[in-house]
Amino acid sequence: MFSDDDSDKVWIHLYGGEQDGFRRRIALKTKAPQKFYIWRVRDGQKIEAAKGKERMILQNRLATMAYELFDEAEVDGERELRYRRLESADKVAPDPAL
Repeated sequence: MFSDDDSDKVWIHLYGGEQDGFRRRIALKTKAPQKFYIWRVRDGQKIEAAKGKERMILQNRLATMAYELFDEAEVDGERELRYRRLESADKVAPDPAL
C-alpha cells in the first residue's frame, strides 16, 4: 500500500496508438480525468529541450492525441488508471511551419 508520502500517486497505463504500453507513476491531486491529451513520441525531444513558459506552450500545442479513462484497477497493491486511445476526439495538429 501507499505510505503517507505516496497517498496521491497512481499509475497511468495507456492502451492503443503509438503510446501503447506507456506506463508512468504520477502525482494525482484531483479526480482522475475522463479524457486527456498527449503529444506524439517524435515531439518529445522538442518539448524536453524547452524551458519554462515555452515548454508549457509547446506541450499545449503538440498534445493532440486523445485518451479516455476506461478502467481502474489495483496492481500489486497500487492504483492504476487505464486509458485507451480515442481517435475521434483528437485535436488537429498545428502546422509545423508555425
